[in-house]
Amino acid sequence: PEIYTVYVHYTHKKNEKLMERLSVFLNQNGFRVKGIQKVNYHHRDVRYFHDEDKQGALRLQNQLTEFITSSTDIKNNHIRIINLSSKFPNARKKALELWVNF
Repeated sequence: PEIYTVYVHYTHKKNEKLMERLSVFLNQNGFRVKGIQKVNYHHRDVRYFHDEDKQGALRLQNQLTEFITSSTDIKNNHIRIINLSSKFPNARKKALELWVNF
């Protein structure tokens, strides 16, 4: 499978270790996590920037769902997929963003 670069954004400082575990999990499952950043955000989404990267975004969504199910007690694991290709046409190909609020 193709390797996608993932930038992880999370909401709460208390989840820093959980995000590090998520990073390891994603790296073990075919993604390359390039950064973890704390942000103020209240949803869960996977963002992609080129139509051809939608499959990678769906794969990342599935991996995040698996991680949430196996590593947390969160019941709602809904994760939106957001296509930002029209807003950021010059973004790097094979780059995905993961925005999570646990």
